[in-house]
Amino acid sequence: MYLMDGIVALEDRLHPMAGVFPMRARMQPKLVAIRYVEVEGADDVSWRRRGERARGHEFRYSRMEEMPANVARHYQLHSKNGTRGESFAFGSVLGSYVHLHFASCPEFAERFVAACADRQRAQERFQHNEL
Repeated sequence: MYLMDGIVALEDRLHPMAGVFPMRARMQPKLVAIRYVEVEGADDVSWRRRGERARGHEFRYSRMEEMPANVARHYQLHSKNGTRGESFAFGSVLGSYVHLHFASCPEFAERFVAACADRQRAQERFQHNEL
């Protein structure tokens, strides 16, 4: 939710957020989702692999507006009741309501940490070259 344009509170007041994803979350008076989910990679990008699965959960009181079609989707969500969802990406940023349980797929976690370290090293090289 932090990565969206904003969060619309129950009284319809907009609270601006980071604006990475061009849509808003709207708070609901009742629980919207509490479920275990499995994420399945839709492609091979950075630390995610096509078809690879990891587990997590959702617990939320908000619904998000429709994500524009030009925003990349990187994994599908599956739950026991067949409900599906998606994750969204912009550059190296991945957004989802899912809280991942990295022990459910250690390789997923290892590649995630390695990707973060690679990103940090690239940033440091960039900063060093600017001096």
